[in-house]
Amino acid sequence: MIKASGLYEGDAASAPAPVLAPKDKRYDPIVGAGLVALGRALERGGLADPATTAILGITDRGCEAHVAKVTAGILEGKPRQAMFARAGAHTIATYVAMALDCHGPALTLSGGAATAATAWQIAIQLLARGAAGEVILIGADRVGDQLIAAAVVLAPGAVPPVVLGDADADASPVTYLRAIAAAHGGAAG
Repeated sequence: MIKASGLYEGDAASAPAPVLAPKDKRYDPIVGAGLVALGRALERGGLADPATTAILGITDRGCEAHVAKVTAGILEGKPRQAMFARAGAHTIATYVAMALDCHGPALTLSGGAATAATAWQIAIQLLARGAAGEVILIGADRVGDQLIAAAVVLAPGAVPPVVLGDADADASPVTYLRAIAAAHGGAAG
């Protein structure tokens, strides 16, 4: 079952500071957008036990702002090793886990529209096997100058959403997670 959901969409240059913030604030802007969406979801329904909560991130293009910084550093002959660690798509799940002090599985999938369906199936399996008490599905991407993000908190009994059955292969996986969140009353902004 969907316990809570939240949305965020806005200009990348003026994204609000997330209420949930890990100690390390050097994350990519899409991670910040995801944290804003998750904060909105958690305002509507908190986590039962962060120690058993799994985090599944989804993205189509990943942390492009940090990848650009890494690339610029390499081209200038001054690569900063710390930037490499924050340039991968994996940081979406990592930073959420740090912000919430979650100790369950944390994984980010990146790719096309099927990524959302794959993440949903993994979430259902984690809940069904008892490997997680709850699962946070969090998706974030940059589309032009806009950041889009959605977060859905799943509790045991979750089933695949119908909206994923008609997935457009060219769409961002975050588009589908946003549709799920919106269909279940996700807080937008």
